[in-house]
Amino acid sequence: MSSEITSPKDVKDSIRRISPELLIKKYFQQLTSGCGRKNCSNKKCVSGGFVAMNCEDAAVMALKCIIEKAQICEDQVDPITSSDQVLSYSYIKKLIESCDNGNFLPLLHILGKAFSSPDLMNKSFIATKNIIPNSPESIIPLDYNEVIDFYNLLLQLELEPIENVIINGIIALASSFEIKLKTNTLFDKTDLNQFVIILLNPNLHSPEYFECALPNILQALVSLPVNLQAILATYLSKLSSSSLKKILDVFQQLITVRILTGPHATNGTFVNDDRNITNSIKMIKIIYYASILGGDMEKTLKYSHSADKKNSHDIVELSRATSPKNTCVILEDFLEVDLSRCRKPLIPYDDFINDCLNDAIEMSVDYSNFKHGNDKFSFLHFPFVLKTSTKTLGLFYDNRVRMYSERRITLLTGLLQGHIPSPYLKLVVRRDHLIQDSLVGLEMVAQDEPEDFKKQFFVEFEGEQGIDEGGVSKEFFQLIIEELFNPDFGMFTLNETTRTYWFHPTSFEAASQFMLIGVLFGIAIYNSIILDVRFPAVLYRKLLGYSGKFEDLSSSHPEIYFSLNQLLSYNGNVKEDIMASFQISYSDMFGSTVSHELIEGGKDIEVTNQNREEYVALYADFILNTSVKQQFDAFKKGFDIVTSHSILKKIFRPDELELLVCGSQIYDINELENATEYDGGYSKDTPVIRYFWQVIHEMSSDQAKQFLNFTTGSDRVPVGGLSKLKLIIAKNGEDSDRSVKKDPWISSVEIIKLELPVSDRTIRRRAVEAGLFSRRPANFTKEPEEKTPVCYISY
Repeated sequence: MSSEITSPKDVKDSIRRISPELLIKKYFQQLTSGCGRKNCSNKKCVSGGFVAMNCEDAAVMALKCIIEKAQICEDQVDPITSSDQVLSYSYIKKLIESCDNGNFLPLLHILGKAFSSPDLMNKSFIATKNIIPNSPESIIPLDYNEVIDFYNLLLQLELEPIENVIINGIIALASSFEIKLKTNTLFDKTDLNQFVIILLNPNLHSPEYFECALPNILQALVSLPVNLQAILATYLSKLSSSSLKKILDVFQQLITVRILTGPHATNGTFVNDDRNITNSIKMIKIIYYASILGGDMEKTLKYSHSADKKNSHDIVELSRATSPKNTCVILEDFLEVDLSRCRKPLIPYDDFINDCLNDAIEMSVDYSNFKHGNDKFSFLHFPFVLKTSTKTLGLFYDNRVRMYSERRITLLTGLLQGHIPSPYLKLVVRRDHLIQDSLVGLEMVAQDEPEDFKKQFFVEFEGEQGIDEGGVSKEFFQLIIEELFNPDFGMFTLNETTRTYWFHPTSFEAASQFMLIGVLFGIAIYNSIILDVRFPAVLYRKLLGYSGKFEDLSSSHPEIYFSLNQLLSYNGNVKEDIMASFQISYSDMFGSTVSHELIEGGKDIEVTNQNREEYVALYADFILNTSVKQQFDAFKKGFDIVTSHSILKKIFRPDELELLVCGSQIYDINELENATEYDGGYSKDTPVIRYFWQVIHEMSSDQAKQFLNFTTGSDRVPVGGLSKLKLIIAKNGEDSDRSVKKDPWISSVEIIKLELPVSDRTIRRRAVEAGLFSRRPANFTKEPEEKTPVCYISY
């Protein structure tokens, strides 16, 4: 018996026998997924070679097929009358084995029915036996391995109709969920099963899903109530890092595709207005928290510092105050997750960053959306997808808005009072009284007009002429940091192993001195100045509100950390073998030994296997918190005076804050060369320029630091790399008429005026190095009777 209706009379007779509704369904199935037979010859069927259509186009084409009386594959089964079968690996395997002669039509109908039905999906692949505690199944009772095996089984068939059936089913599933939302139907935990089954699809990254299926189900996912999003994040946190990374990559790929081919590429629409991109970010938020929950957390010792919860609470409250519409905070509350405890997430932080997205973000628009708290989307609400350089640009806009605001307020106040005060924060200091003058000047500002710290910062050295366009401020910071961190000054101790400084617990300096350093930190960040300071990573954690913990000792006091770690892992009898008590010793300013009891009566309490965790926690707390509380609190007070109400603490992680303050030490000279501009007739192909860069590339690491310090006033690389420096090389001689415009996101503009001989490489090298490192003209004679070639590099 023929499986197809081919003659005109057969077509007409068949159409008369089939109701219009069912007829549309049959054509729709042919156009989207096909009849499932490998030998199908129907030109209007996907199984016969017809290109599968999306749902909207297929619905229109189905109506045309009725009018044209197009051919129908008779073997199709009415999907409405097919049995309601939940999915399981064993059932699908048997079904595939029962398909005769490659006719997979029954399989297609079962898959189509199940994937389009929320009830069937939620009942599929249920795990009922041997659920392991702390496994994915313990959160959502879905058999993870069975789902993966199911998809692998389907992939082995290599049938395009199967993919089409699943895609169309997902679209229908999303529509059902949207109806449920509009009717205010209550959701429960079982509703998550359908989404997990879809997220585990290994083919979800295929382009076929990006057009309609993935965006639709993504809209449903981000519309889930926040309590269900928290459960989903917890489930995902139980997956392996590789499995979770595959899910993340799907949405990263969707973002990239949308940026390169979507409305942003075609008509310049802001990425903030592309719903597929913003929904992907919201889904990545769930994956981000899953990565945190599933990562390596700091050791939970049998002791908790009283300030821990308060500090975490302060951070959450700051987030709310800064950004009331930040849904990350709401999800964080439901998950009860403490971001500070995660030492290593399941997925590295950098994997959440999409370079294509960061390049496409218009920060002026994004910051406006963020600042005004409107309903428009802002990526600053989701800082984990932003590069540090992108966040820095956001911070720049925030700082400049505050500077201009203070400037306007100052001018308005001056007009009302009859005199106009300076719209800038200007500090006049004497070189031989640098700390004293700075302390007095900044203390007066802190007491009288603390809001003046929000103004643009300028420095003037008394008795010296010059306009501070950045260089004088950099010199000021360099000089005062050198003095404040001088070991003879007694404010900090230097760890010889890590070459980092920490607060001296017995320093005689007043709290105002430490507050000064905190103010300087804040001013430097506020004015995009990199400081040559070397603090351990724990300082930046504490500045963001976290307490120092045992793990932080690894970077600040590695010797103590190693000893305490050995104590925790010691298998013998701690009391008899180690013979330690809850009293520790350290050196004061004069090198004398000072004893301190970690708890009352600690000298008489021995450390045992039972209380060693408490001992370690108390020891770490004393070193990082208690012993330096007075000094650090003053330091943080100064820092907060400048950075209060800033988005700094909202968007930067501790390691990024360190990079923002200190810069990087990764020197990529190629970046600097590619970003350099030329003036006075020079170009990158001019022989003297080629020689110049050849010498620079051959420099040692220390020489590269000197070169960078000469041109910018600091040997640290700004956030974003050396490409953020704007270096201009011009011919020596009369000043060029060229006006140099400093773009707001460029770290600095430096001009090198260069004149080099084009022969004798040795002379060129000596001339360049002497000119760079001595800051004065260098004269070298090749032969006594020859004219001396001179290298002028002016700064």
